[in-house]
Amino acid sequence: MIARRVIARREFAWLAGLVMLAALGGCRDAAPASAPRTEFIVVASDSVFWVRSEAEGIRVRGAPMLLAELDGRFHELYVTDDDRSYYDATFLGQHLYARDLISGDSILLLSDTLMPALAEAYGREHPEERPLTIEEEGAANPRIMGTADIGILDVHGPWVSVEYVTDVDAVGARSRHSAEQGVIDLRTGRRATLATLFGAEEAARLASLRFPAASFHIDIIDRAPAVHFTAIQRESEAPAGVTSIDTEKVLPPDWWAALLPQYADQVAPTEHRWTREGFALRARPAPDGALRVHLALVGDRAEEWLLGSVPAPLHRVLWIDPAIAGDSTRRALTTAFDQAALYAEEARVVQGPRLPARHAPGPARYAGSVVPVVPVASRKGTSTVSPSLARRSSPRKASPASRPSSLASRE
Repeated sequence: MIARRVIARREFAWLAGLVMLAALGGCRDAAPASAPRTEFIVVASDSVFWVRSEAEGIRVRGAPMLLAELDGRFHELYVTDDDRSYYDATFLGQHLYARDLISGDSILLLSDTLMPALAEAYGREHPEERPLTIEEEGAANPRIMGTADIGILDVHGPWVSVEYVTDVDAVGARSRHSAEQGVIDLRTGRRATLATLFGAEEAARLASLRFPAASFHIDIIDRAPAVHFTAIQRESEAPAGVTSIDTEKVLPPDWWAALLPQYADQVAPTEHRWTREGFALRARPAPDGALRVHLALVGDRAEEWLLGSVPAPLHRVLWIDPAIAGDSTRRALTTAFDQAALYAEEARVVQGPRLPARHAPGPARYAGSVVPVVPVASRKGTSTVSPSLARRSSPRKASPASRPSSLASRE
């Protein structure tokens, strides 16, 4: 009897061990897998979103600014207003800058020269008048209204595609409206030519097609560069703006290879994917027809980690290489995103499932959380290059034909 009881106890212990192992195995299967380690910045229609997936969880943070990456360093592109108005004459120009987030140094990329020239001429002709200060307001309907607008169309590595528009209306005088596009070198501020961008042979081929080489911007078709040609408007009486002519694909230059990972390598009408080692970033249009794109990380076993949604269209993804990005890069990004919270008083949010309220302030640390984002601020009457006082720029929408691969673009 005693022997049978010992055997029975051993059998029970053995069976209990099997049950426990099975339970543990079931727990392992049920336990959520760890999200892939990655870090990147999503450039959307009017904001950028910094995603960090680490052992502690997933952090998503958004800001209304435009970032460019060059040789592993991030640069913020921003526009400042240059107000040289008088009481009865408005002269509002703009300057485009690029600021290195680590050093804080800014370089002037493009500056309007027409409004300063008009303001200087007006001052000579009206010596009894003086320019307005920042605190002063001019006439509600000034006799002269002159404005210049610099818009950023998109950024491709070191190349910034811009649009420059000027409008001058005066009582008793002929109106003058001009508009053109071009590409600027982020490193030097110089305007790029077709030969500079794509080589002499491609420039000659494009010239043989009788496309105007003076006004154009870089475009993307099927993960390859293209040139979108536009007609220049010079001192027209009607404010028509630039007119699209045609888009021509070009042979990818040497600098294009480094940009390929920024664009989805799997493209379908309802889904774009950026494939990485062991996982992918997936983007899908919002099912309700809203101009938003839902993002998720997808593991190699089809696991999913939702990241929320961003405004459409989604332009590109800047992958942060841990071998290049160090503490200085992350400190610079943190400072830039913190400063973006001061650009305006009203805030928006990244749409996503709400999580329980967190008591500690700061960016959300889990996927699908609500992340504060501030809309683009505009301050008139300052020519300072201080980013906190500047107008922030987002990629401007080009014609519908110029962005065939932009996910969820319903222009």
